[in-house]
Amino acid sequence: MLQVHDAQFEAASLYGLRDLVLELGGDPQAVEQRCQYKLDDLASGKPLHFHTYSALLSAAAEQTGCPHFGLLLGQGADLSVLGSLGLLTGNCDTVGAACRIFMRYFNIVSTGAVFRLERGSEISILIREPTIPELIPCIQTQDLSLSEVAIITRQLLGDRWQPTGIYLIHEPRNQAVYHSVFGCPVYFRQSLQGMSFPTSTLDLPLMTADDTSRQVLESQVMEFARKRAKSFTQRIRDGIKLSLAAGDCGVRQVADSVAMHPRTVHRKLCEEGTTFTELLEETRRELSYHLVSRTVLTVTDISQTLAYGDATAFSRSFRRWFGKSPASWRRHQQG
Repeated sequence: MLQVHDAQFEAASLYGLRDLVLELGGDPQAVEQRCQYKLDDLASGKPLHFHTYSALLSAAAEQTGCPHFGLLLGQGADLSVLGSLGLLTGNCDTVGAACRIFMRYFNIVSTGAVFRLERGSEISILIREPTIPELIPCIQTQDLSLSEVAIITRQLLGDRWQPTGIYLIHEPRNQAVYHSVFGCPVYFRQSLQGMSFPTSTLDLPLMTADDTSRQVLESQVMEFARKRAKSFTQRIRDGIKLSLAAGDCGVRQVADSVAMHPRTVHRKLCEEGTTFTELLEETRRELSYHLVSRTVLTVTDISQTLAYGDATAFSRSFRRWFGKSPASWRRHQQG
């Protein structure tokens, strides 16, 4: 079986998927069959690989005929979708402290996306940076994530939460529903995903803050983060995915993403028992499996996505990995 080292997302975000599919007139069993995944398994609490996570959301959107399914699913979120980290965030003294705590621990354990805060004198923006959705677009995933963050922040602050803008990289046909859900200006076809708000918001106190609970929860979250912290190898895998999206997967480009000299990257990977060439090969193999099996992209498009010189070079690699040409493999999967 293909060993996937891809990004992972928390299953808790999808707990309401079955109910929403039913509410919108869809068939949850059809979603299961399409994705070869039992929705009951979401209750296990195990993180989902990006491919499964995005496939479930995309299948639910298709089954219900609702192109903004992820946006609506996020509206049922609360701090519990973040587990102990959510409870810890809610027990911080101020919004700024909550942001710092959230980003510190979320970015350590997440292999699907990271958050960063750009603080301005008047306006600040919380930016979500996916590690691979630019490479394998999934609008539902992006909508769900920002919708969750927005609704959780509103739950914590109530009327004190006054965002000044939501920024999305896609442009849906029904834009009115986005304006309605977020309750502020929404900007489409942007170069980033995020939400902006007055910088003064960061100084607002949280009414749910409790110092004793915060200390206990932070100990729990620290231990969890220690166990799930990304290895250097995983960080390089993330860097390779981002570099593929940029069209340059050379070691120098990837080394820049982790602020290291290429020689240091080679040395540290050697210490972890692998090489840059092996990781690039693994990453291309895994992404090609998904792109050929589960998308309608042409072989030329896939070869460009994976930064091959031409479609012939990609087809040669694909045949070496899986014993078939991309076209034959796709026919086999669909048959």
